Amino acid sequence: MVVVEMTRPKRQSMFGRDGSLVKSVDNMTPAQLRRYGTSMREMERRSNVRAVCPWCMYVSTLDKFSQLNAKKEVMKMYQCPDCPQRFKKVDNLLMVDKGPSEYSEWFWDQVFTFKCYSRVSWEKLKKRVRELGFSDTFWEVWRKRKEARKEGRV
Repeated sequence: MVVVEMTRPKRQSMFGRDGSLVKSVDNMTPAQLRRYGTSMREMERRSNVRAVCPWCMYVSTLDKFSQLNAKKEVMKMYQCPDCPQRFKKVDNLLMVDKGPSEYSEWFWDQVFTFKCYSRVSWEKLKKRVRELGFSDTFWEVWRKRKEARKEGRV
């Protein structure tokens, strides 16, 4: 069924091909369809943004991390498709925006300061850090943090 929207001041009605008023499509009201359309445009925009899971280093586009709620609206929190962790957009784009050294600082700060050991998928993380080619930087930051922690500087 093809849906055509007709706008009026303060109201928006939808008409089918035969000219009859459409009250719902796939059990969604016109207001729900508008929200869903907005969400789909946002998901399309997110498909052009590269993102990395901060906890397992899964690399994909931002739309793969995005979720829709029950009302078919895009949620503000993201979830990794590879590990069950949820996070904010700021954390998701850390690796892309800042680079390996700043990401490493952030990561080890989260692990040592906020005790986020359980959030990390260690096997996947080690493998992907090696694959992405910044293993030396990542583990050097870890050594510095560990030494500082032993000496009581952190």
